[in-house]
Amino acid sequence: KDEKALTSVYNNLGNVYYDLGNFKDAIKYHSLSLSLAKKQSNQNGIASAHNNLGIVYYGLHKYRQAIIHNSISLDICKQLEDRAGMARAYSNIAINYDALGAYEESVNNCFYALAIHEEIGDEQGKEMVYNNLAVAYFNLGKYKEAEEYGITSLSLSEKLGDLKGIKESHQALYNLYNAQEKYK
Repeated sequence: KDEKALTSVYNNLGNVYYDLGNFKDAIKYHSLSLSLAKKQSNQNGIASAHNNLGIVYYGLHKYRQAIIHNSISLDICKQLEDRAGMARAYSNIAINYDALGAYEESVNNCFYALAIHEEIGDEQGKEMVYNNLAVAYFNLGKYKEAEEYGITSLSLSEKLGDLKGIKESHQALYNLYNAQEKYK
């Protein structure tokens, strides 16, 4: 009957179901986490559940719903002065804007996230934002900037030993070079 612990457990279950690609159960458990967090007036729990729901809706290609949840999380994190939470929310908002074709909005949110990641010394956060910037600039047709951020992301991913980051950085650079017919 420990509702605070149960809020966290539901959130973790939602993350596991998301990682398994079971978005229906991910939404179910993140929603249960959100309900319990609201019942307890647990602002951190509410922010976390909204951010995670945004991630699930991104996976479902429901980008506007994702932005709504990530924006709610951002507002709460601002009130709590939770810099890391703000950076995560900005990053998630950025990738949703990119998916909607609002590339300038994506870039703007990336830079908000990047400033916070730099401020708090979050190297992994910076790595992800650099990759998101590479993708957004590619989509804007700004290949020089896309290459710069893609290489920076790759370098940082390699330094951190982040295999997923290395893969995503290589994918962004591949897309860039392929579009420019720079096959070598």
